[in-house]
Amino acid sequence: MAMHDNLDTFFTALNRGTPLENSVRFGFVHAEPKGIKAIDQKGAGVKQTRLYILPNNTTKIIHLITVGDKNSQKADVRYASDFVDNLGTPDGITDGN
Repeated sequence: MAMHDNLDTFFTALNRGTPLENSVRFGFVHAEPKGIKAIDQKGAGVKQTRLYILPNNTTKIIHLITVGDKNSQKADVRYASDFVDNLGTPDGITDGN
């Protein structure tokens, strides 16, 4: 699945020292509120799907929050935001990075 491959690319890049703020340059990573990232799946004839994650620069932990499609995007972002609020504010998280 393309989304999993993109997550692997994202994770590998972070492990190689790519700054978190540069991750949106991959093209499949989109910044969401509260430091949340959306990793999407693209392809001809494939319904757009996004994996919502919360990467932490300090701990090197990537929280996998939820998966959704374009129809559920607003609810997914709301759910991910609530997840972050309930988790607290991890070190290294800044809005939009």
